Amino acid sequence: MPPEANVTIAVKPDANAPNGVRLDMYPQRDGEVVTYYRPNTRVGAPEKPRTVRWSALDLTGTQTIEIKAKPGSEGVFPPDVFKLTAADPTKTTVEPRKGPDPKAPVATNSLDWLYTVSLLDGGGNVLYYIDPEIVVKNDP
Repeated sequence: MPPEANVTIAVKPDANAPNGVRLDMYPQRDGEVVTYYRPNTRVGAPEKPRTVRWSALDLTGTQTIEIKAKPGSEGVFPPDVFKLTAADPTKTTVEPRKGPDPKAPVATNSLDWLYTVSLLDGGGNVLYYIDPEIVVKNDP
């Protein structure tokens, strides 16, 4: 099993948020979550993370966190949609199925996987969302 890039998503009460709740995520800043793509012809370094593991904290009742690839980012981590619940608060991706263009210069040899993390109520209504990214790099 390859190492995982770990991402924690917390549900927090917030009187200033439109629905009284917000999501905080760690790590969240651009470029902080990195995973590695291994093209079929390459072996790769075993110590580099190849999957992403999301963990949800403080989900209550019928709340769900939905993690969904944005248009244009589909197919990197199939099935493109992951759901976290109070009963099942963690999900781990497969290894990336796509990576950056191997002919790109090293300085730009990465792919940004864009996705949305939404907090849904029991009826599927969005209570809050954030738009982070995961950087996928070639290995080696």
